[in-house]
Amino acid sequence: MAVEQPMPGLWRIEQSDGLDRATAIVRRSPLKLVASAEPSIAAPGAPVSVGARIEEYGRPLVSFARLKNLRVSITVDLPSGASIEVPVQREPEGWFRGEWVPEAAGSAELRIEAESPELNRRNVFEIEVDRQCFDMEASWTAFDVSTTIQQRQDCRDLEEVQARVRYISSEGTASPWEAASPGGQGTYSARLARSSPGMVAVEIRAVDRQRQRIFALPPIPSPVEAEPPGWGGFLLRLLAANTPLSLLGLLWLHRRQVMNLREEPA
Repeated sequence: MAVEQPMPGLWRIEQSDGLDRATAIVRRSPLKLVASAEPSIAAPGAPVSVGARIEEYGRPLVSFARLKNLRVSITVDLPSGASIEVPVQREPEGWFRGEWVPEAAGSAELRIEAESPELNRRNVFEIEVDRQCFDMEASWTAFDVSTTIQQRQDCRDLEEVQARVRYISSEGTASPWEAASPGGQGTYSARLARSSPGMVAVEIRAVDRQRQRIFALPPIPSPVEAEPPGWGGFLLRLLAANTPLSLLGLLWLHRRQVMNLREEPA
């Protein structure tokens, strides 16, 4: 048997028994499914983000017109034997994204599949829903949120712990990740500015037995009492935004105070 590779992705196979010769051309599809799932270790209630895209010769594929009836699915196989279909959203840049929120501890298998008459690819990830190793508290004001992250005593074997936080508004806009400062005794703290209702999210990376682990805590939403009501709340958020309109808002509040003094009876 003779095997030749005339060009990348193409093989020529010839076999002869002395009397007959057979030749076969084997072509490998240049399409590949690239996927990711983070964190690999999550706590119950913490979202696991899944992303996938199709590449051709190492380049992301944006148009799928020639892949007829393309279907990208995300399935989670639970330890109980049940399976969950995760809703998938397709983005203009060619990404397929989904999010799974585990409810109980255990090891789950997350399958990402891309199927069409021209393509059949699958990626599998092991997701460990582990005991929670960190707790978080948040203190809210109309202008910012202070977070304190505490590492639990039974998880002190973790090394190289790096915690970071970000603020996600109710409109879905997320601020850049900011590193939380270590404070000793397994505590980490950070303060984030905010100008609208939303929630604070945390991601923690650590090393455990030479293995990189990524923890995600369930996001904490801002309480209703932290949101100033009505026009007063709007102006407070305007002042906190530190924009040129802040001065106008301050002048308006001063004028209202002067008018109230004038209206008081002698």
